[in-house]
Amino acid sequence: MNNIIKERFGEIAISVAADYPLLILFTGIGLLFSILAASLPAWKLIALKVTDSVKGRLISGNHKGNTVRNIFITLQFMLAIMLIAVAIIFNRQISFMKAATPGFNKDNVAVVSLDLAFRDPKSASIRFETILSDLEHNPHVKSVSTSTVVPTAYWDNFNNYFDPATNKEVTLRHVGADAGYLPTYQIPLIQGKNFDDALDVTQKSGVILNRSAMNAFGWSNAVGKQLKSKGSSDSYTVIGITEDFHYSDLQNKIEPTLHWYGGKASLNNSYLSIRTDPGYMNTVMLQLEQAFKTMPSRRSFGYVLMSDKVDNQYTLLDGILKITNFIALLTIVIASMGMFGLVALFAKQRVKEIGIRKVLGASEAGIIKLLSRDFLMLVGIAILFASPIAWYVMKSWLQDFAYRINIQWWMLAIAGLLAILIAFVTVGFQAVKAAMANPVKNLRTE
Repeated sequence: MNNIIKERFGEIAISVAADYPLLILFTGIGLLFSILAASLPAWKLIALKVTDSVKGRLISGNHKGNTVRNIFITLQFMLAIMLIAVAIIFNRQISFMKAATPGFNKDNVAVVSLDLAFRDPKSASIRFETILSDLEHNPHVKSVSTSTVVPTAYWDNFNNYFDPATNKEVTLRHVGADAGYLPTYQIPLIQGKNFDDALDVTQKSGVILNRSAMNAFGWSNAVGKQLKSKGSSDSYTVIGITEDFHYSDLQNKIEPTLHWYGGKASLNNSYLSIRTDPGYMNTVMLQLEQAFKTMPSRRSFGYVLMSDKVDNQYTLLDGILKITNFIALLTIVIASMGMFGLVALFAKQRVKEIGIRKVLGASEAGIIKLLSRDFLMLVGIAILFASPIAWYVMKSWLQDFAYRINIQWWMLAIAGLLAILIAFVTVGFQAVKAAMANPVKNLRTE
């Protein structure tokens, strides 16, 4: 659980002294279910007639008992089929999100945290300007940016802006960016231009919107349009429009977004982003680490690849998928064990019938069919009930994702086929064993 949740929620600490009520509770629940599970067969055995017990007839042929047995087999396989279907659909959704194009180029980009608590901020800032200059002159460094946010780590920072010409008002997520931000992440500009450090002073009122923001204002050509921030007299001019890109994971939709000019690259920002030529990332980062060591800080230098940051957005979902797969496997094993034992008992009860049938010319295939038919039919009934339930549950769950897959019929079909295959192997093993037994030996029983 800690491996699954620590990135987002932190680690769970367990102490026997503090958590003993929980440990006692779980232990008590385990003992209770063990007693209940053992009591049912005990009660069944107590209810048997002594004459039947002596003859080895452990289960009478009452139909009520068979009905209860069949209901439990069906329910077990319904649960197994639903979990298999959930795992398949869950896996497809996560794979879809990871494989989707985020709208920017996540490859060959490293993100360095600048929040290192430098011991001498003033001298560190001066030294940082030299480091930036060295990076810009490095032939293997394509572009550099310092910013308060990076994709996967955008603020939930919103404000209302309106078009003074039409009074159209839109809520925009707004963040700062420098001139190197769009080139470093290769975010496409579809209209206008990027920020320019050479126009540092005159660009304070220039902003760049994304396509969603432009559409929200109802503009077809947004460059030169004026915006005002509600609640203040500040006025802004749109200088560019970017294509929509996923600054967050695909669970969330792309919202109208505004980037203001955050000034030239400096140590006052939270992140340093560097795009390198393929194959040169480690070399550049090693040189950068040595350079940062000349600026004493309370926190150590570190970086993360943007491709890893994008993938890490789905760590929690990956963990949930692993748990789902494990529970599905466990459910299948339990259901198979139960069916395995029932088929063995079923064959034992009909051992004389099987012997007579073989003596009268019944084939081994016919015996296998006789022993397997009822159980496989129950699995078929389980599929009929489990498939629509799994479809409904997963369709409802997928509504939480702004970008999602469509549930295809084959996903449910694979779950059903896997259940049939598992049941067939489980039942078939015992059925083949019973069918191939010596009929003379079987007829001598009792």
